[in-house]
This record gives sequence, C-alpha cells and structure tokens, in this order.
Amino acid sequence: MLEMPGYRTLALTLAASVLLAAGPTAAADIPGLTTIRVVTAGQDTDAEAFYAEDLGIFKKYGIHAEIQLLRKGGGAAAVAAVAGNAADIGDGDLVAVANAREHGIPITVLAPSGGYRSNAPTIEVIVAKDSPIKSGKDLEGKTLALISVQGTSHITTTAWLEQSGASVDKVQYVEIPPINMAAAVERGTVAAAVINEPALAAAIATCCRVLANSFQSLGNSWQINAWYALSDWVTKNPELAHKYSLAMREAAVWANNPANHAKSAEILNKYTPFPPELIGTMTRSIYPEVVDPKTMQPILDAALKYKEIPSAMPAQQLISTVAVTK
Repeated sequence: MLEMPGYRTLALTLAASVLLAAGPTAAADIPGLTTIRVVTAGQDTDAEAFYAEDLGIFKKYGIHAEIQLLRKGGGAAAVAAVAGNAADIGDGDLVAVANAREHGIPITVLAPSGGYRSNAPTIEVIVAKDSPIKSGKDLEGKTLALISVQGTSHITTTAWLEQSGASVDKVQYVEIPPINMAAAVERGTVAAAVINEPALAAAIATCCRVLANSFQSLGNSWQINAWYALSDWVTKNPELAHKYSLAMREAAVWANNPANHAKSAEILNKYTPFPPELIGTMTRSIYPEVVDPKTMQPILDAALKYKEIPSAMPAQQLISTVAVTK
C-alpha cells in the first residue's frame, strides 16, 4: 500500500501536468460566492458541472465553480488532482475511487455523475460493417481496442466476453483513443473496439456496426462515475460539500429531461467542443439523481472479481455523510 505523503507528492506533480483551466471567471471577480475548484474529463458523462454553472444552479447554492478540464489520464488523473490539492472536487469512475481508498487516499463520494442504462447505452462494442464476427467468442485469437486496459471498460468487456463463452486469455487488448478506434476497425488493425460517444455515433454513421452492449454484462442499470472530494475537505466544509451535492442533483434532473437535450448540447459544446453533426444524434448520458449504494456495487464487485481492486469494497463505505441519498 502506498503511503499518503509519498502519494500526495506524486499526485501533485501529475495533477499539474494534466489540468487545463476552463472556468470563465476568476474567483476574485465573484463576491458573495465560495469558490470550489472542480476537475473533470469534460465528457457528456460528467457534464453536470457545466450545466450547473451555465444555468446558474451553482450560484443558487452560493458556489463559484472553477472548472478545470483534464488533458489526459482519466480517472486516476482526477484522483491525483484532488489528492494533490490541485482541485477540491473531482469526477471519475468508481474503480478509480475504490483504488484510491485502497491506497490510503481518503476520498469520499458526494454525488453520482454518469450512469449506465441498457436502453440508452453510450458505449458499445463495434466491428466493421462487413465483419464476420457475430459474438464475443468470435474474438478469440483477435485484438480488441479499449479506451483503457484497466478500469471500467476493461472490466465490463472481460465480463461480456466470459458471458459470450469466450476464453478471455485468447483475446488481446490494446489501448486506443476513441477518436481513432473506428479507423482502426475499418483498416483491420483491430477486430473490434469498445467505443464511447460521440465517437460511437460517428463510427456507426460511417464504417461500423454494433456487435454488443458490453456494459450490460453488469446489469441493466448501474452507476459508472461519481463526484468526490477528500474526506478532510468535506469535514472542513460540510455545508459547502452538501450544497455541491444538491447542485449536482438539480443539474442531473434538468439534464435527464429530453426536452432539455438541445440546450444541454449547446452548453456541452461551449465547454468541450463536440462535432456539431454528431452531438444532436449521439445517445446522451443519463445521470443518477441521488447516491445509491445498490447501483454502485455492481462495478465494485466486478472490479474485485477481475483483480482491479485487491479486496472487497462495500459501496456504502465510499459515500459521504453529506451526499444526497434516497
């Protein structure tokens, strides 16, 4: 297990290299509001902070959010930013949150962000339109591209392959950025790819077809990502942390309403530009509106099964006492 001081030093170094400021206004220019430094990957799955900022929800709760976008690094980089005090609140997948806790980083969940629903998948397995592959078992002896060879994408893909009757050790994983996946599939560099939106919509519109909904391997409805902070920060700022949780719930309720999708697409494009021809056609993310350990547990159990975390992690242990729950 990593010791806390050493990890903080490493985290601070990493955080400085992966953050890109995106907040439009400096804290000193917002009298009467309390500044919270927020770090996010800037995807549709974690766009609640953008909506809360643009719609005045943060302001309603007395918050000025300095939103910073990750240049690279995914969930581990967001954890590093929070652990290294480069941000107060971060967003990332629950596997990264659980791993941080396993390594002595006391982060705690304040609110859910992106969730999985089987009737609105935002990440799927694709193959070329003329590919003979019809199941996971057909991928034995072939290469499959993932966003990351660790974490949620790897776990759900492995579970899906097993459920398809495939021998997982006969499938090779390779890490490719989503923007490059469709071309790799079309060229035959990889046989299949687990690709997310908006790259998924682009792939289906051009060269590829959906083979499977791999995330369904863990169930029809579960939580993927979460907003979190260091427990020490929450202890020092309990009211502020609770207000952030309330703001995320309000933003989630608004964003989940299909009537608001055109406006949410406009806001999303303002903060992290998506191709305009795709943003209106891609499947939009659904956000759980309260923290629920039952929807968090599936990915944590699967992470243990596939050795992404070293020991069992009850979801309830990750949840802050100030989070909005059922």
